[in-house]
Amino acid sequence: MVAASWKELLARVRPRDHLLQLYEDDNTLSCRVSHYLREGLDRGEAVVAIATPAHREAFERRLKEEQVNIERAVDQGQLIVLDAEETLSQFMVDGRPDSERFQAKIGTLLDRAAEKDSRPGLRAYGEMVDLLWRDGLLAAAVHLEQLWHRLLRRRATPLLCAYRIDIFDESFREESFQAVLAIHSHLMPVGHGDQLEKAVRRAMEELLGRDQVEALAPLIAAAQYPRVTLCPAEAAVIWLARALPRRSEEILARARFHHAALCAGTEVG
Repeated sequence: MVAASWKELLARVRPRDHLLQLYEDDNTLSCRVSHYLREGLDRGEAVVAIATPAHREAFERRLKEEQVNIERAVDQGQLIVLDAEETLSQFMVDGRPDSERFQAKIGTLLDRAAEKDSRPGLRAYGEMVDLLWRDGLLAAAVHLEQLWHRLLRRRATPLLCAYRIDIFDESFREESFQAVLAIHSHLMPVGHGDQLEKAVRRAMEELLGRDQVEALAPLIAAAQYPRVTLCPAEAAVIWLARALPRRSEEILARARFHHAALCAGTEVG
């Protein structure tokens, strides 16, 4: 199965979609998030973005380069941009998101944004969970994702989340992050094009053999989360860690090498 591109996924985003974007560099993040925000603005939707100052500046700069009138969207209440750390602090209690305060802050914010001028829809983007994750507050991060998920179900609103994480790193395969992943509906493709998928498959074929990789393909596909749409490369990384723990480190180290080479254009394939 050919994985949908990130542009295809964002073009057909639906109410209640809970998308997860992993990234390693800010340029990739700003490219994808600004596209997501612009799609909403072009459709006349209300758009809420909760991000760090550096990312807010990057998104706004890219949107302006694409001829989006940021000032007008903000003045008309179509675009609401908030600071992630400040917003997060307003509903944290004893190191954990408080559900009532979250609803009072975020739920009320989304309700008011959607009702203003009878907008045809609403979409949101957030980085607050990533702040908790990077601070090592893993249980709090999972709880906040759960609060968001319940709110999306009630409001019929799509949400794009972002985490700075290396897909080849052990942290991606840990149970705590898998708990975060399971709350989402889609894991966005990590790289551009199909370099990641090529890199993972090449490493598997080199260490396991092409025939074995072909035989494993149905098992990898069947082992995916029932409610999360995963791309083939990401699904393979998760499966390897679970089913072949003794071989996974070697395979993923080689996949990392191939991926870097492909992205740099030094490999043919």
